[in-house]
Amino acid sequence: MAMRYYIVLMVIFLLPLSCTKMNKEANLKPLARVHNQILYSTDLKDMIPSGLTREDSTRIARRLIEEWTRSKILLYQAELHLPEEQKDIEKQVEEYRSSLLTFRYKQLILQENLNEEISDQEIEAYYAENLSNYILETDLVQLRILKVPVSSPQISQVRLWYRSDREDYISNLKEYAESYAEQYSIGDSSWIYFSDIVASTPLNIDNTERYLNYNRNIEVSDSSYYHFIRINNRLKEGDIKPLVLVKDNIRSVILNKRKIEFIQDLENTVYKEGISRHQVEIY
Repeated sequence: MAMRYYIVLMVIFLLPLSCTKMNKEANLKPLARVHNQILYSTDLKDMIPSGLTREDSTRIARRLIEEWTRSKILLYQAELHLPEEQKDIEKQVEEYRSSLLTFRYKQLILQENLNEEISDQEIEAYYAENLSNYILETDLVQLRILKVPVSSPQISQVRLWYRSDREDYISNLKEYAESYAEQYSIGDSSWIYFSDIVASTPLNIDNTERYLNYNRNIEVSDSSYYHFIRINNRLKEGDIKPLVLVKDNIRSVILNKRKIEFIQDLENTVYKEGISRHQVEIY
C-alpha cells in the first residue's frame, strides 16, 4: 500500500515537468533536417539582426539554413567515408590550440614591451650597409611639370619660363600655374619614376635612356593639353635608389628584425627561467 502511494506521488510530481518539456518541444519550429540533426527556429534567433524588414529577415534566414544544411551533410559524409585514423583530430586540435595561445602570448608581450621607435641614424646605417638591395630598375627624375589647357594664354611665355632657373621666371611660372594649370609641380624635390610621367602624358618613347640623355626640356601636347616638363635631376637604371625613396621600407625591415630578435630572446628567457625554477626537466 505504501509503495503504491509512493508511485502515485512520483507520477504527480513528474507530470508537470514532462508536460513542460513536451510543450517546449512543441513550440520549436523545425527549419531543416540532415539525417537525425534538426535545425530549429530558435537556433537562428540570435543570428538575424533585429529591425530588418520581413523580406530581409526571410532572405538571411534562407541563406543561414542553406549554409547549415551544406555543412552538416558534408560533415556526415566525412564521418561516413574517412578512415578512422583521419577522423582522430584531437591531436591536431590540441596542436592548433597550443600554437594559437603561444602566438597570442608573444603578441601581448610584444605590444607591452617592444620599442618601435627607429631613429634616422639607424635607418641611414642600414641603408649604407645594404646599398646592393636598393638598385634602380628604371630611371628616376626630379622635375618641373605643368599641364595646361591648349586654350590657355601666354603659351610662348610658358615655354620660356619652364626651361629657366631664374628666380623671376620661376615666380612667374608659379603664378601662371596657379591660375591656369590643371596639374603642376614647380618647386617639388620629390623623386618620380620617369615611366609614370610617360604613362600620364602623350609621350611615346622607345628608348628611355637615349631620350633622357638628349632631352632635358620636354614639351608634348594633344588636342586638349600642353605638357611642359623640365628634368632637374636624374638617376639612371642601375644607380642606387635615394634614401628618401626607401626610408619607409627600411623602417619596416628594421622593426621586423627587432620583433624577431625580441621573440627569440623571450623564448630563451622563458626556457631558462623554467629550468632554473625546476619547471623544466630533461631526463
